[in-house]
Amino acid sequence: MWGALVLALLFLTSRLGGKGRRRARPARQEAVPTWSELAELTGLVRDCDRSPAAQRVLAERLGRIAVALRVRREALPAGQAWEELEAGRWPPDPTLRAVLRPGRRPVPTGYRKQLAQAVDKLWLYAQGGQLDDR
Repeated sequence: MWGALVLALLFLTSRLGGKGRRRARPARQEAVPTWSELAELTGLVRDCDRSPAAQRVLAERLGRIAVALRVRREALPAGQAWEELEAGRWPPDPTLRAVLRPGRRPVPTGYRKQLAQAVDKLWLYAQGGQLDDR
């Protein structure tokens, strides 16, 4: 399950990492994440249940993905999307919002489950679904 979570995070990060639309270029082989990136992400997921720092780093990575998705889907300025995310007005789903805006203290139990749910919801949103509280 955690391997799928890590792969989904890497996929979403790689797909949404660029800013704006790219000009047509000759086809080239996509860069495969280096082992150090995978090791870092794996370590963050492993430590996220007890580490507020790991939760914040994961929230930042997922936040960039969520904002990029929203900007593409809703034609919204990135600054406004970040502002709404940081103010807690978006996304509407409370579980996803809790993962994207962790507090200073770690979530006592179940953070990994919330993280997995958040990644699933972002994946569905990337595929054209909606971010709601279901």
